[in-house]
Amino acid sequence: MADSLNREKNVEKPIETGNNGSNSEDKIPPYSDHEAVILAHKLINYETFIQARRVLIAWYQNGECNANNYGKIFFLTQICFDYQRIFEAMQKEVQKKIGSMREMMALQNFDSHCNLYRIEKTIKMMENPEIYDGFSPSQKERIQAAKNEVARLWENFFRERICNTSVEDGSGNARIACNERNMLLFKQFSDSLRLEVVHEEADELRTRCKEYEQQILMLKSKLAGENSGSDSDSEYNPDHFHESEAELMGLMSIFLYRHSSGVNIDNIHSYINTIIPTIDAEDIEIFLRKFPGIFAEVDFQSGKRWFYVGSYLEPPVIN
Repeated sequence: MADSLNREKNVEKPIETGNNGSNSEDKIPPYSDHEAVILAHKLINYETFIQARRVLIAWYQNGECNANNYGKIFFLTQICFDYQRIFEAMQKEVQKKIGSMREMMALQNFDSHCNLYRIEKTIKMMENPEIYDGFSPSQKERIQAAKNEVARLWENFFRERICNTSVEDGSGNARIACNERNMLLFKQFSDSLRLEVVHEEADELRTRCKEYEQQILMLKSKLAGENSGSDSDSEYNPDHFHESEAELMGLMSIFLYRHSSGVNIDNIHSYINTIIPTIDAEDIEIFLRKFPGIFAEVDFQSGKRWFYVGSYLEPPVIN
């Protein structure tokens, strides 16, 4: 152990000091073959790599690169190259980990932004005058605070996108924000986000349509059982229900689902009349009242409105 320490001191001493005790590389004394071999074998970290490089520089500056030590020069140079390859491999591994972390963060950010967009959409729906007027002053304050918080989060997101996509110039001393590029990226992200929400809504509508079909089949079966012993002129005909009332059920359900804030009977009639010209508002109201488990009427200050109750846990109540 003592011999090893002495050898290391013999190697490090001429590197750190010259003939006059200074740190000048120009005055580093010649190295012996023994010192060069020891230094080459201990070259396993960044510090020894720096020392070996200083040895090569000293030999070159002192004109001592000759046939007597060219083998050691090649050996030290090769080790420096090997260390450089190790360093590059480590750098690639670190970059790979950084890339994986960025992908994970991107997925998490996308999920957060989807939720943020849904919250923003909900707040806009709550700001409908007919709904907003029914909230208490404290509830309105909370809605406004939530709206401000959503705006702040969107602003932070946009600022983060600009910072993360900025680039350095050739010297690495300045960072230039690519504003035009980031605006396009932000627009692309917003469009993809909205498209994702539209796809989710379309999937939800398809699911609800299947539920409507099941409800219609159940109602058809129930009506068939109830009407089996009754006069066909005064009761429902299952085939007639399947062809006409099933269509009317689907049209009204989808229309009221899309207008979650409720629709009065006149607006419902205006929509249905464009598809079924022979129907009037009274027929529509009678039909809606036949299915209290699907449609509900709520009395607002501005008038009565119909809702698709599948959109709520219970019919909305406005004081």
